[in-house]
Amino acid sequence: MRRYVRPGSLPGGRILDVGCGTASLRNHLPECEYVGVDVSERYLEAASTRHGHRKARFACVDVSDPAVLHSEGPFDLVIMSALLHHLDDVRAEALLKAAAKVLAADGRLLTLDAVHASESHPVGRMLIALDRGRYVRPAEEYRRLAEASFERIAVHVRHDLLRVPYSHIILECSKAR
Repeated sequence: MRRYVRPGSLPGGRILDVGCGTASLRNHLPECEYVGVDVSERYLEAASTRHGHRKARFACVDVSDPAVLHSEGPFDLVIMSALLHHLDDVRAEALLKAAAKVLAADGRLLTLDAVHASESHPVGRMLIALDRGRYVRPAEEYRRLAEASFERIAVHVRHDLLRVPYSHIILECSKAR
């Protein structure tokens, strides 16, 4: 959270959490305008109960339809956690393009997903194979998807974010095309 989201730089900012689920990330963010979107009404009810009093707004939308993001911007930060590996390339690229359009000029997009990496632990590979996301990609493929929408892309592959062996990719994107 400190290294990638950098909550200290966001007080009073606007954050869009795409595929927010129950909005557990909201617990770690400063006071800001927070918009969470997800396809699950049940998750959003839980999120609203927990966070609705903290300048948080929630909307039930199909995030695989990027048109839902167009009227919401500009945002200082767009977060997509464990989302891209559930979308095929066409939908993922369209969603990244939509996110780029709703970012403020100096805004950032952060994504976190499972990744296929040669240095992954065998147990981590097995866990990723069991994941419901059918589109886990190698790091180069995630980067390629983001390059259509962003000029600056930092790729971080991590194997130490969970207590069990698992490989994640974090994309930090800025400078929308």
